[in-house]
Amino acid sequence: MAYLIYTLSLLTPYTVTAQDNTSGTWIVFQGCEHLESEEEKSHCFDQKFKEFISKNLRYPQEAINSAIQGTVYVRFTIDVNGDVKEITVTKGVHKSIDEEAIRLISLLPKFKPATLNGNNVSRVLNFPLNFTLK
Repeated sequence: MAYLIYTLSLLTPYTVTAQDNTSGTWIVFQGCEHLESEEEKSHCFDQKFKEFISKNLRYPQEAINSAIQGTVYVRFTIDVNGDVKEITVTKGVHKSIDEEAIRLISLLPKFKPATLNGNNVSRVLNFPLNFTLK
């Protein structure tokens, strides 16, 4: 049986406050917008992301047959409209697994974009997806 063990980094929502009195919010996963506290939004984000990955993962048969495992590092942008753009693998494992990582990220739903001083802003995210066979 194949599993995807994944690690999130830079995807947890938080409030940004700079010393020059600028402020903003981090990206919010669809379905978490109604929550008030950043802690609740962060927990919701983590849960929704895990559910999304579990529902949409297709461990490549080629990788299963060859017992290929490893961590794919993916970079992408959440633009000012909340859309996922510019998906790239910054460190790959194998073509089939790298392509699955890109496919998974490309399927992410629209996000509530990050804000800074009341304006939507783009954010570049980097995180690892650990593909593990068990």
